[in-house]
Amino acid sequence: MQNTLKSAVAFSGVGLHSGRPVRMVVRPASADYGIWFRRTDLTEGDPMVPAIWSAVTPSRLCTVVENASGVSVSTIEHLMAALAGSAIHNALIEIDGPEVPILDGSAEPFVAAFIARGVIEQGAEVR
Repeated sequence: MQNTLKSAVAFSGVGLHSGRPVRMVVRPASADYGIWFRRTDLTEGDPMVPAIWSAVTPSRLCTVVENASGVSVSTIEHLMAALAGSAIHNALIEIDGPEVPILDGSAEPFVAAFIARGVIEQGAEVR
């Protein structure tokens, strides 16, 4: 069955490559929503970036997803591993910069926060 978080969880830190401060909130989402990033720092263009294989763009040293408008989010590996490892299929990730915070350099802080919030089953089959 598909799962999402019971409630939102926030993370703050800096981007590994940019060194810029970033705040990110991972929010529950409805069944079949998938994983999406929403760039809250942008006022123009489409701020929604899907976290799917077809949105991955060529890059060095990190994974970058980008939408058709050229809006991107980078260094998503540890967050995506934490979502997958926590069996979270649906989430809206609001982020106020172009890069996921690195935290301690692993997926563990993300997983610990997801476990602390709790995961709920959504009653829809995983596709």
